[in-house]
Amino acid sequence: MKNINNNSTPFFKLPDWYVELSKELGEELQKDATTKIKVEELAAVPSIYIPLFQEKLDEDSDILGVIGGYYYQSTHGDMYIKSGYFPIVQLDLELLSTVANVEFGEGILELWCAGEWGVGDTDCDVMSKEKFTISKDRICQQLEPVDLEDANQYDRAVAGFDWSESIYADKLHLQAPMLITGLQNAGLNHAMLGNNVAYCAVDAKRIAEMERIQRFELSTAFGNFFGENVTECFESSPRGKWLPLMTLNGTLWDVFVDNWTIFYCRGRNGKLKYQAYQSRYFL
Repeated sequence: MKNINNNSTPFFKLPDWYVELSKELGEELQKDATTKIKVEELAAVPSIYIPLFQEKLDEDSDILGVIGGYYYQSTHGDMYIKSGYFPIVQLDLELLSTVANVEFGEGILELWCAGEWGVGDTDCDVMSKEKFTISKDRICQQLEPVDLEDANQYDRAVAGFDWSESIYADKLHLQAPMLITGLQNAGLNHAMLGNNVAYCAVDAKRIAEMERIQRFELSTAFGNFFGENVTECFESSPRGKWLPLMTLNGTLWDVFVDNWTIFYCRGRNGKLKYQAYQSRYFL
């Protein structure tokens, strides 16, 4: 399986010191795991993974998912679109599990949002892969922003609507749909480990710098989260049971950025459940 393609664009370029310190910190935590830190207290997603994006696919590209596009098409997806919803992200959980070496289940995870930009109703669910069809040319319909002004609801939703003012266009110069073709391991997820980093003899300033990078630069990475969405999730669910899968950045206006965070947990029957929260971050 080819997971990382040479022409993929990483979401963020990590500095060398970040990778080295993350490895050092991870080794210290694992060394203390049998004494000061219980193994089960380590995060279920021990690493942060940066998605690699492509706008066009190679024949041997693996598609982990798509942001801002209707790549996996279905009857229920068409119903969402007719009801005024837009696809924010679609993920192949089986492929994601294989690449990240973390069990996320099977099927296609979808996040739909009502309306275009702004905080609105969201719907997050997993459907069996057999219920979807994929176009033979393996591409999403892609329209230019000017073409979307007079496009109908279906064309706008299939094209991922206008992401031209999104953080992806500003930071990566990528227009939706963005196809996730691989993952880059960014190292240990310190934010999820919380106070456990105190057990490690690592310079506090360097750890603080790592957390700053994770919070403000890697929010789209798998394993990361947006603080307000976590707070809202914990208010309605038992703390600690739900873990962040990823956060997606939306509109990039002068004063705010929209954020969607997808969470998951394992139920009593052993099956994974997913839910999403949306909020707005004011710059």
